[in-house]
Amino acid sequence: MVNRPGIEEIDPAKLPFLGHGSRAIVPVTIPLIGIAATDLRRRVREGRSIRIMVARGVQAYIEAQRLYRDGESIAGISRG
Repeated sequence: MVNRPGIEEIDPAKLPFLGHGSRAIVPVTIPLIGIAATDLRRRVREGRSIRIMVARGVQAYIEAQRLYRDGESIAGISRG
C-alpha cells in the first residue's frame, strides 16, 4: 500500500480479511515525484523520451499500445 497526496493513510489492521494464504499488506511511504500525466502524454506525442519518468513496464505498455499518439487519450478518444 503506497501513500498518495491528499489521501489519509489507512491502518492495515482495519482492512478486511483477505482469506487464508493471502499476504500481509505492508504500508510503504515513498517520496512524491512531481510528474504530471499531461506532461507524459505530451512527451510521448512529441516523440520525446519518458524513460526516467516511468517504470520500464509502463513505458513498454505505452509503446506497445501506441498510447498518446496524435492527441489520443488512454481510451483512444481524440482530444482535439
